[in-house]
Amino acid sequence: MTKAKKQRLKPVRIQPPPPRLLIDRLADWLAARSRPARILIGGGIALAFTIALALTLYGLLFNANPDQLTFGPVNADNLSILLLCFVVGAGFAFYWVGWRVLIGFDFEQEALRPGRPAALWLIIGLAVLALTLIGSGLTAYLASRS
Repeated sequence: MTKAKKQRLKPVRIQPPPPRLLIDRLADWLAARSRPARILIGGGIALAFTIALALTLYGLLFNANPDQLTFGPVNADNLSILLLCFVVGAGFAFYWVGWRVLIGFDFEQEALRPGRPAALWLIIGLAVLALTLIGSGLTAYLASRS
């Protein structure tokens, strides 16, 4: 009769999961939001991009010499209307990109889950909003001092 050797089991070390990146946590946060909330987030980001673009273009337009703003049949009066049309088109494009990354164009039973592109779109949108607010506030402050 042989005795079976009892082997000692080594304790198993459970490795903690590696820390997740901020962009992945933000993507999970966006995925937890409802569809209407993501639509509003996309609209807000598109609005921030459009306002920043409009402020930049019209700031350049108003600081330019009117004699330099004649391009064939387009003069300074028509240029502001053309810029407005461009800004509106860009706003639709920004909203389309936001819809694409936050909602998706999938017509299946289960909705798409936003990932890193949606999180990156949100980070860039918030940065543009912050820079626009800081720049506008600084411009208003400097204008009030002169």
